[in-house]
Amino acid sequence: MYFFIGFNFFDDYTVREKKINMVGLGLLNRSLIVLCVLILTGCSTSDQQKKSSKNQEIFYVIKGDNNQAISDYSKIIDKKPKDADAFIYRGTAYENLGQYEKALSDYTRAIEINPADVNSYNFRGNTYIKLKQYDQAISDFNKALEIYPESVSAYIGRGESNYAREDFDRAITDFDRAIGIEPQSVISYIGRGNAYAAKEKYPESVSDFDKAIELAPDSVFAYFGRGTVLSSSNQLDKAISDFDKAIELNPAFVPAYTGRGECYSKKHQLDQAIADFNKAIEIDPSSFAAYNSRGVIYAMKGQYKQAISDFNKALEINPEFAGAYNNRSVTYYSHEEYDKASEDMNKSESLKKFNPLFIMDIRKPRGN
Repeated sequence: MYFFIGFNFFDDYTVREKKINMVGLGLLNRSLIVLCVLILTGCSTSDQQKKSSKNQEIFYVIKGDNNQAISDYSKIIDKKPKDADAFIYRGTAYENLGQYEKALSDYTRAIEINPADVNSYNFRGNTYIKLKQYDQAISDFNKALEIYPESVSAYIGRGESNYAREDFDRAITDFDRAIGIEPQSVISYIGRGNAYAAKEKYPESVSDFDKAIELAPDSVFAYFGRGTVLSSSNQLDKAISDFDKAIELNPAFVPAYTGRGECYSKKHQLDQAIADFNKAIEIDPSSFAAYNSRGVIYAMKGQYKQAISDFNKALEINPEFAGAYNNRSVTYYSHEEYDKASEDMNKSESLKKFNPLFIMDIRKPRGN
């Protein structure tokens, strides 16, 4: 049987699951970090002093009241259409709401008003990453570094972009530079750890996650990242311990359940694996990776109908999920439903993510 389970799928979602350590931590928190720094230091991208009214609107962004922040910043922009800061902060609120095109528009306007502002390029670059427009993101981070060569955020953003493009050597170089400037940068260690893992340099990767945990003992992403690397190198008990810690820190963190479920499946503790995939689905019913993983376990247990049902559900959620096509194909093939197996494998192959060994098997002439 040639199933793809857990983080071994040749599928974009699996890559994204791995990237959540780096891209998730960077993009979820970096905008907020920069906003907080601006407030605490009294610095501004266009003015040295902050007015109390503007700080109030920033407070709305920080506490998560993005709609109120958008409303208030829009009023400021109406009165001061060349206030670059207002466009940046409103753009951040739009970004938090997932309205990325509007965020891009605001960041672009801020750049037009003040072309020498580093933060505007970094914010826009981060938004391009969320839109998977990595070339544009790198262009913005390059511009930010041209203006200010010591911008840690720009190196991190460019590292994330290079990682997403699977240019792991350049990603490592970028994180090296970020760490050289800011040795306490947890995000940089996590990012470099992911890049080393992608190159299967597991000792170097574990070392970086160790450092991230040393610097941030409550980092869910660091424990999850190290657990993923330990799982990939078959240090399953240690990996489970890290996933346990990630879950302890954040009981709603779905990737930790799927990661731990993968470890249990490798240890042939199938009921424990199913329990973890069940929990992942309970927390996030749209987790097609969890459905797919649970389907594999059902197939391993000989529960054919449940397996097919889970693969169907995974594909209903994400029709481009190559791993589920592969796994449903394997399951059909094992039950001599050869036409269905061939159709699914052709679909998996068309997505250019498939198991070459099973392709050879499924295409062998069969006797009567």
